[in-house]
Amino acid sequence: MFSSTCVLFLTTLAAGASSLHVSNRVASRRSAPPDIAPIKLSCTSFGDPHFDTFVGHKHNFQGIGEFVLAASRDGQFRVHTCMQQWTRALPARMSVNTMFAVRTPGCTVVCAKREACRVVGECTVPMELNETSVVLPTGELVARESIKSNTVEVRLPADPYRNNLEGLCGAYSPPHFNDTFTNGCGEITPGFSGGGGPRAGKKYAAFHKYFGNTWKVEPEDTLFPAGACEPEPEQNSVTTTTTVALPFAACEDLREQAESACESAGGNYEECLDDIGVTCELDKWLEEAKFAEEIAESPDVEKPMCHFDITATPGRFGSAKHHHWTGPCGSSFAVKRVPHDFCAGGWGLDAFEFSTSTGHVLGYLGCSNQDWEITDVEKEIDPHPVNTSIESAMPTPAPTGVFVTEAPTPRPAIFTTQCKASTTNTTKPLSSGPPSSAKAPPSASGDPHLVNIRGERFDIYKVGQVEFLRVPYQSKKELANFTALATIQDVSGSTSRCEESRYITSIMFGGAWLGERALEVSMDQGHMNVLHGGVPVKPSLQPLSIGGMVHAQMLDETLLHLQIGAAKIVISRDIQPVHFFLNVQATALGKLGYRIGGLLGEDNNADVSTPPAECRNLFLLKTSSKTQRSFASASV
Repeated sequence: MFSSTCVLFLTTLAAGASSLHVSNRVASRRSAPPDIAPIKLSCTSFGDPHFDTFVGHKHNFQGIGEFVLAASRDGQFRVHTCMQQWTRALPARMSVNTMFAVRTPGCTVVCAKREACRVVGECTVPMELNETSVVLPTGELVARESIKSNTVEVRLPADPYRNNLEGLCGAYSPPHFNDTFTNGCGEITPGFSGGGGPRAGKKYAAFHKYFGNTWKVEPEDTLFPAGACEPEPEQNSVTTTTTVALPFAACEDLREQAESACESAGGNYEECLDDIGVTCELDKWLEEAKFAEEIAESPDVEKPMCHFDITATPGRFGSAKHHHWTGPCGSSFAVKRVPHDFCAGGWGLDAFEFSTSTGHVLGYLGCSNQDWEITDVEKEIDPHPVNTSIESAMPTPAPTGVFVTEAPTPRPAIFTTQCKASTTNTTKPLSSGPPSSAKAPPSASGDPHLVNIRGERFDIYKVGQVEFLRVPYQSKKELANFTALATIQDVSGSTSRCEESRYITSIMFGGAWLGERALEVSMDQGHMNVLHGGVPVKPSLQPLSIGGMVHAQMLDETLLHLQIGAAKIVISRDIQPVHFFLNVQATALGKLGYRIGGLLGEDNNADVSTPPAECRNLFLLKTSSKTQRSFASASV
């Protein structure tokens, strides 16, 4: 699916039937259409491109080619963006979003540059479509400001995407927000909030290679028409130098006007200034930065808050100064030289202003003839990061005595990883349109990827039946209230353990809460079959009661919702052209009031997650060739 060679990281300072409604009206760019569910999460990518992730952490990534902007780990929803070079930017400096595509079961919506959004394929879910946006009935919105805009906005309802997001827009795992920069190999990496491009140095180069480029899409998995996302040739009208130029190098007379105008971009002030300085164009980039700020400040969008301790240090002499501030976790900090009557009148010096990327001035560092720089930023997540008035976005509290999920552990500043990232910044010719029909499943290794309630990530290297869930933890399987037994199958038919392609092909739910009749979900010749006590279950809007504790609802032939008290399990069919495996996502398990056993719970996974000794080196080499994985996750 995406290129995923990580070798070294460098630390940074900041932590059935088609149902489609086509509307001729253009949705307001200031708010979501009024007929969709309240939105809780938002990510924007704008300008050079700058990213404001789902949890408010900012970053800059100037890629070239097709990338995963945001995707659900269960495979039901994904957004790709095409990044191409801005032809009027300083050399080797700027790329922008030129188009995006949204993949849902059955169809793809392509919003190409300067063209209205259009549907490719037969959609199995209804949607509202106009020339700039796509809205799904479950609340997902993907939009751009206009058909000429380079800003892409993704808005999602919080609950279905808790522990279920990946891509350049980051992960979302409340109440913990330190796994935002999880790369395409599932590894939590250091972020980078500084400006991008060649002048950003080694820290940005590491971030670009080991986070950004791991989300690059392989040609066979493109969502765009053939050749649409190839790199555009450089046609630089500003300067012909091959050295790395600083912003406003070709338009110094524009700087003062840009500094004044970009104040209206609020938290995107620095991004606005950078884009104008690189392109020497004011109106376009000012409008894009303001649009992205309006999205971030929308009252129905949740962003976690952080407590910051910031240290500013003078360049030659004197003591460091410390400031404390609480604000959005994605905030960055800067020291700017500004005119000040007191400093100029008394000593002929400049004042140094200490400010945030959100537009807040924290104070003055004093009058000085030496530069100051930010030398340290310590950040701590606010224990109540979301607005309690919007209950659906709140982290699910675990009952007393129940195991509570620990925060994912970020990687140290320098570490070695098995992730193979793209080492180039160019795009190969792409195949046509969305994935085409095939005669056989993809040949890539499956190695089902699991995330348990502890936040641990691992692959399964074993075929046969494994226990995903057991409630309660201390119970034997035969006496448990609830069990989920998954079958891992090698679909390649290989006689070598090292060449197996393992996927989740069926899952059996049982236990006392289901009574005498088990519920089985399996894949058979491309179809997802559901049996209750051996009797087929058909799609219906009416939930099926299975004992007093469990209810099942098969909304369509691709999706089954299982409600166990207040907990929920979603089983979905993959969205490959030839369907052959299942994905599983369990949420709110803590509300059951028991400790959770099984591989998705607290059980030890060493016996299934350790590759055969004779195959380990081979598996490391094959990591980069994976295009699709079965996926299973759980949270409390």
